[in-house]
Amino acid sequence: MCSDRPPRRLRFAAVAVTGFALALVAACGKQGDPRPRPRNIPQPASDLSLRLRGETLLVAFAYPASTVAGLPLAGLESAIVYEVVQPLAATAPLPKIGAADLDVVAKPVRELTGRELADAVVGDRILTELALPSSAIGAEEVRAYAVRTKALRGELSPWSNVVALRAVATPNAPGDLAASAGKDGVELRWTPDAAALGSVVLRRDASEPRWSAPLVTLPPAIGVYLDRAAVYGSRYIYTVLTLAALEPPVESAPRAEREVDFRDVFAPAPPVELRALRVADEIRLVWDASPDGDVAGYHVERSVEGAAFARLTASPVDALEFTDRTAPAGATAIAYRLVAVDRAGNSAPPTAAAEVLGR
Repeated sequence: MCSDRPPRRLRFAAVAVTGFALALVAACGKQGDPRPRPRNIPQPASDLSLRLRGETLLVAFAYPASTVAGLPLAGLESAIVYEVVQPLAATAPLPKIGAADLDVVAKPVRELTGRELADAVVGDRILTELALPSSAIGAEEVRAYAVRTKALRGELSPWSNVVALRAVATPNAPGDLAASAGKDGVELRWTPDAAALGSVVLRRDASEPRWSAPLVTLPPAIGVYLDRAAVYGSRYIYTVLTLAALEPPVESAPRAEREVDFRDVFAPAPPVELRALRVADEIRLVWDASPDGDVAGYHVERSVEGAAFARLTASPVDALEFTDRTAPAGATAIAYRLVAVDRAGNSAPPTAAAEVLGR
C-alpha cells in the first residue's frame, strides 16, 4: 500500500527545525523595541537681555550648548527673535507675558541663518540688532521680546525668558566730548545732562565696528571719566550716551565719537633717595625704585669737580645699586645722578645729585 507521507525520521527532523526557528524568533523578541533617538531640541535661552540705543534695539542671549536632554548640541540652523506689541497706559506696569501668550500673539521680527548667524556669535553669546520704527519712540505701548533657536537637522527650542520695555524718548548724547591720552589712561570730558538718569561710556577698538559692553554708567552730575584699562599700543574710539531708563537700559544714539591713539610717550617718574657712599677706592650708590611699574632700568651719570655730567652706563641698570670703580683718584668733589628709562624708551628727568666730597 502506497503513501505520500514522508518517513517518520524526516517528519521528526522537520518538526525539530521548525521548533528551533520559533525559539530564535522568541529569543529575539525578548530584546524589546529599539529605544527612540533623543529629540534634537536646543536648550532655551534664559538670559535674554535688551538695550535700546536711539532707535536700535540690541538683543543678546547665550548660544545654547546642549539639547533639552542634556546632550551636546552640534550647531544651530537659525535663531529667531519674536516681538509682541501691546498698548499701555502711561501709569500701568509692564504686563507679564508667558509662553502661552507667545504661542498666540508673538510675531517673528528677525531670523538669523547662515553667515548672518555666524557673524552674530560673539564668544558664547548671540548678538543682533533690530531697528524700531520712529513712531515707536515715546509711544504709549509696551514691546516684549523672546527668542527661540533651531538645531541643525532638529527642532525649535522652547521659549526664552521674556523681556519687555517701553521705548521712551531720550535726550541727545553730549556733543562736546573731548578725549586726551595721559600717563594714567585716557581721560574723557563732556557736559552731562542733569535731567537724565546718567551717562554711559562706550569704547571699541578702532578696527571693530561693534561697541563693547559699557565701560561705566555714571550719575547725571558726572562729566569726566578716566579709562585706566586702556592698553598702550591700542587705537580706541570713545563715545558717551545719555541714559533715560534703567531696566532695560534706554540710551540716546551715539553722537560725538573721539579716536585716541594710545601710545606710551610719557616719561616715568624718577627714583628717589639716591645715596652715595665712598668705600676705599670705590663709590657705592643705592636708591629707591621709581614708583612707575614699567621702568626698565636706570642710567648712572657722574660729574667730577663741577664739570658736566657724563653717563657711566652703556645700558640701564636693572638693580637698585651701582658701584663706581673708576672714580678719579684725588678728586675732591664727585656728584652722581640717575635717569630712569621705561620699556618704551622714555627717559625721566634726572634725579637730584648726590655728592661725595674729598677723602
